Amino acid sequence: KEPRSHHCKECGRCIRRLDHHCPWIDNCVGLGNQRVFFCFLVALLSALLGFYWAAALYVVDDLVPAIGAAVGAWARPAGLRLGSGFGPPLVLLACGLDVIWLGFVGALVARTSAYMAVNVTTFEVLTQPAHVQRRFPKRSGRF
Repeated sequence: KEPRSHHCKECGRCIRRLDHHCPWIDNCVGLGNQRVFFCFLVALLSALLGFYWAAALYVVDDLVPAIGAAVGAWARPAGLRLGSGFGPPLVLLACGLDVIWLGFVGALVARTSAYMAVNVTTFEVLTQPAHVQRRFPKRSGRF
C-alpha cells in the first residue's frame, strides 16, 4: 500500500491520496481527479452566482423600470429582456432557496481550497493520522 492511499468502501478499491467519496459524481476524489473536482465546484459556484446576477437584472429590469433603463446599457446585452413570463414571487422564492446551495457550495470551495493549500485531504483531517498530527499539533485544546 502506498503512503496516503486508503480503501474506499463505496468503490471497493484503494485510492491514492483519498480525499472523500463524492455522491455528486458517484466516484472517489483522490490524486487523479482532485483538480477536476475543484474545477467542478468552482463552475458550480459560478453558475449559482450567475443566477443571482440574472435575478438582479430581472429585479432592475421589471420591478424598477426607471433604474433598468439607466443601467441597461452596461448590465446586459442589447435587446435582452429578462422579465417576460416570470413573476416576482417565483424569482424571490428561487433566490431564497438558492441561498442554501450558495452557502454550501461556497463552503466546499473554501474548504477544498484551504486543504489543497496545505496539502492535506478531507480524509486525513477527519482521521488525523500521525503525519498530520506532526504537521499540525493541537494547541491548548481551545479554539
